[in-house]
Amino acid sequence: MRVDGEHLAAGPIERILQRLPEISHVAVYAVPDECVGDQVMAAIVLYEAVALSPKRFEEFPASQPDLSPKAWPRYVRINAALPQTATNKTLKRTLIAEGGGGRCVVGAGGAGAQLCRRERMMLVGHV
Repeated sequence: MRVDGEHLAAGPIERILQRLPEISHVAVYAVPDECVGDQVMAAIVLYEAVALSPKRFEEFPASQPDLSPKAWPRYVRINAALPQTATNKTLKRTLIAEGGGGRCVVGAGGAGAQLCRRERMMLVGHV
């Protein structure tokens, strides 16, 4: 993906986000943005009976010295599961095709919710 003229790979971002103890699985991919080319979107699966607040997620990337601010996910969707192939590879094309629309639902969370950065982060809609 290309964010504001900088090429970013999904793998390193996924490995850093996986450090969050609440996250079970993560897939990072690009979403189009007319201003900067692409934005980073992360689809995450939380461990069962675990919550992740927008504030906690917003603070996490800033606390990672090996994660550039351009690589911070602009959008985050929380899913019950990620689509996978028969060999357990994440189907990012399916996530991309599903899009990232939604209405603003600040304070909601859990499976099916979507976070997006306000300046950096806010909670948005259900997917």
